[in-house]
Amino acid sequence: MKSKPGRVAILTRTSTNNFGTILQAYALQNYISSLGFEVYVIDDSIPRKEYVNVSTLEKPNQSVKARIYNCFDHLIEKIQLIYYLKFKQNTANFKKKHIRYYKPKSTQELNSKFDIFVSGSDQIWANAAEPLLFPFFMQDFVSDEKAQISYAVSIGESVFPESKKELVNKLVNRFDYLSVRELPSKQMLRQYTDKSISVTCDPVLLLKNEIWDIIAGKRKVKEKYIFCYFLSENSWYCKKVQELTEFYGFQAYIVGKKHNNFTATKFKYIENCSPEDFLNYIKYSSFVLTDSFHATLFSIIFGSSFNVFERFKDKTNTQNNRLLYILDRFSIKSLYIKNSEPLNFEKVDYSAIKDYINSFAEESKQYLYSALCSYDL
Repeated sequence: MKSKPGRVAILTRTSTNNFGTILQAYALQNYISSLGFEVYVIDDSIPRKEYVNVSTLEKPNQSVKARIYNCFDHLIEKIQLIYYLKFKQNTANFKKKHIRYYKPKSTQELNSKFDIFVSGSDQIWANAAEPLLFPFFMQDFVSDEKAQISYAVSIGESVFPESKKELVNKLVNRFDYLSVRELPSKQMLRQYTDKSISVTCDPVLLLKNEIWDIIAGKRKVKEKYIFCYFLSENSWYCKKVQELTEFYGFQAYIVGKKHNNFTATKFKYIENCSPEDFLNYIKYSSFVLTDSFHATLFSIIFGSSFNVFERFKDKTNTQNNRLLYILDRFSIKSLYIKNSEPLNFEKVDYSAIKDYINSFAEESKQYLYSALCSYDL
């Protein structure tokens, strides 16, 4: 480690109140800080305003999917105002307590404040998810003399839009070190660069389990229960929850969108859930049902029994690939459940998975350490 480590700026989504997005940002900052660097997560509110108003930027002709991504928080606010406001306050409290942010007066100011820029993690290079901040997360504003790194970024699409390909080709080749979270993302970027591309683990796997145990805290629900965390409103989820409650006889605690056609009698919606609660409910559950990438990862971290639901039916939608890739990598793809398939109650051999995760995490840490410490600052 150099005697005077540089200041590191993490570029990731901060305006989104998704539990996984927040927890991965915390994990990446926590780990890089443990290496001796002064690390800040960059508040994306000012860049969001700047990139909307830049006349030279193409105003995206957004698809329906892109508009849903962009308006996600606003839709929840209008449809479930009370739930949203509680949720937003809980996530704000976690951010204030656990994450150190830097809010720039302008995007260009960042070049004078930081030495190393790290893009990562989550779906920050998914044009559909972030069409306006897509260039920002690919570091288009960073000066040539600054250090540029990507860590475990996810693309979540099979191709970049035609209008973005020239930009991708230009920006991706400016990076000194490149890593992505899934193999399909590596294969996609390979079309634009000959640079070495590593596949690294999501930041939440970089931290010791003890850290997540501390944040999760003591058990909140004394009885045995099923925990459900859903990002989509697929009606068939309800039937699966009903099936599981009947099998176990336990109550289901549900975080996420309400289903009007829910018929299960043993269920309870959790409307006041924090990131800490999210971890707590997963850790102490008897079984987890989810369609979330990070809920899946934390189920694995805590050694929970779980099934993952197919979120998107469209076979051309590569969002499902994020889950399929990680499950396949851990040899538990059989836990991925489609509408027509029964639940899978098989016990997971976590001893083998833990060994693999440790190996994967060590490789990822080595990549990050080598990248961060390679600069003469």
